[in-house]
Amino acid sequence: MENPTEYNLEKWESELLDEIENEDWVSVPNLQEEISAIKQAAINTNSSENQEVKLIFLSKADIEALRQLSKKNYKSIDFLISEIVHNYLEKQNKHYAY
Repeated sequence: MENPTEYNLEKWESELLDEIENEDWVSVPNLQEEISAIKQAAINTNSSENQEVKLIFLSKADIEALRQLSKKNYKSIDFLISEIVHNYLEKQNKHYAY
């Protein structure tokens, strides 16, 4: 971006705009399937009775790895962490249920 202060953008907004302008973001090949899957995941998990907020501390290296994975898999970091924890717990205890 030529002049990030021109629009008074926050750092993350400026970084996102740069990524978009550099064509770092691409559409997934199966866009409608992804939209449907994400909508269903939101329906299944966005109810406040199904969620509890927890503060966790992760190393910078782990956060960077999560950023790369989330970008590669077109998922938010929050969703990716939730998915990783859920899958881990399911593998540890076959009878684990929400």
